[in-house]
Amino acid sequence: MWTVLILILSAAYLFYKWYTQKYDYFETRGIPYIKAKFPLGNLPNAILFMRNFLYDFDDIYQQFRGKESLVGYFETRSPQFLILSPDIAKKILTTHFASFHDNEFSNLFTVEMEPVMARNPFILKGQEWKEKRAEITPAFTSSRLRACFPLIEEVLIKFTKYIRDEFEKDNNKIFDVRNICHRFTVDAVSSCIFNADAQSFASEKPEIAEMGRKLVEFHGIIQFIQFMLISMFPNIRKYFKMPMVDKVAENFFINLMQQAVELRETNPIPREDFMSFLIELKKKKSISEIEMAAHGVTFFTDGTETSSLAIAHILYELADNKKAQGKLRKEINDKIIDENGKIIFDKMLDSEYLNQVFYESLRLHEPIGIYNRQCNEETVLDCGNGKRYKVEKGMSVNIPIHSIHRDPDYYLNPNEFIPERFDPENGGPKAFEDRGVLLPFGDGPRICLGRRFAVIQVKAAVVEIIRNFEMSVNEKTQRPLIIDTSTFLNAKKGGLWLNIQPIV
Repeated sequence: MWTVLILILSAAYLFYKWYTQKYDYFETRGIPYIKAKFPLGNLPNAILFMRNFLYDFDDIYQQFRGKESLVGYFETRSPQFLILSPDIAKKILTTHFASFHDNEFSNLFTVEMEPVMARNPFILKGQEWKEKRAEITPAFTSSRLRACFPLIEEVLIKFTKYIRDEFEKDNNKIFDVRNICHRFTVDAVSSCIFNADAQSFASEKPEIAEMGRKLVEFHGIIQFIQFMLISMFPNIRKYFKMPMVDKVAENFFINLMQQAVELRETNPIPREDFMSFLIELKKKKSISEIEMAAHGVTFFTDGTETSSLAIAHILYELADNKKAQGKLRKEINDKIIDENGKIIFDKMLDSEYLNQVFYESLRLHEPIGIYNRQCNEETVLDCGNGKRYKVEKGMSVNIPIHSIHRDPDYYLNPNEFIPERFDPENGGPKAFEDRGVLLPFGDGPRICLGRRFAVIQVKAAVVEIIRNFEMSVNEKTQRPLIIDTSTFLNAKKGGLWLNIQPIV
């Protein structure tokens, strides 16, 4: 018995030594850091689903803010960098991009096990990322985006009708605004990409929306454990099959793309949408059906999940700020809507106050609160005052957008919704983007590929809702707002519930 006990204790001791062998990584290199806590490192609440990971990052940010440009921390046993200086963050995303062109999500997917998701430009790395990015960038030309706008307008009509119909059924109905905004983006993006009617306003759970969510959300403890194991031991997938994506969902989008292509090729229509672009790409470069599906899924997930969050948060902030809601409604009626009740495309994009509302909401509720980059070649970051820190190949650096956006050093009353802070007199949003303190879409070569489509889709939805409805926040909304623990995106716990009434 004693022999068995000694063996167990010895094994436990050896495991502990192995597990914690990197806990002195930053100390031996003279890099400021926060001490790791065995076994979860410095993100224990996030790993245990006690609160969203952004709050753990914010704790570290607040502890070192104004004192250091970067700080070391540990994700379980892995040493990583948290970038505190917007100047250093901007350099990593732009001038030092050649040394930080990948992200660690690339380690989670393989083309053998996740053939669609692994081909997503967000996941790809190195030369392959560069080639695929260049391949689909022409899909977002100004002429193609303008050509897609009538398709979005068709969905806006359904969006408005859905809310009116629900209100007529029950004048006391309250709306889960994320839910109805997701219905809108799913229908709009499905029309622009797949030439398909997703039936989001006719079905309680439209199939294409459910399949899209299965691709981007974790489902159950098993998948979360797989994620943690792959994060800690990247080579584990060489020995064990651990699929990170729902196969039914992947096959659904492959089949959907095949059907959409066949329909368009057999019944050609003069429609300059994303589907026409993909068919042209197929002819020019002979890309496979799986590659076409990967591009389609990229457009779909980027255009539905983050955009629906952006619209929902804008509507929430306007519902909570009646003065801003009234000011925007006046601008919409005076400058954006023509005499026939149609949205003037260029006026919508150039609208001053709408733009301020758009960026102020994204500042407070950025869809993705942290950007990750992986060092692909040894680099030295110059943090000023003689502080130069080496980042070794393979190390991850993380930029806490959520914390930077709410830093009082960059924004007066940072937790308040004040669209006017982006007045042209203050330089507009660009002045803050140039300083690296406003990064809702990222920056540099890996800036959000679909940002221009997102701007059009989000602004169009906001214009349509504000000109037709009066809104207020329902007491069912849990306040203060808390970011949900179960998602990588900035979705709020309990949802955003609004009272929405038609304007007579």
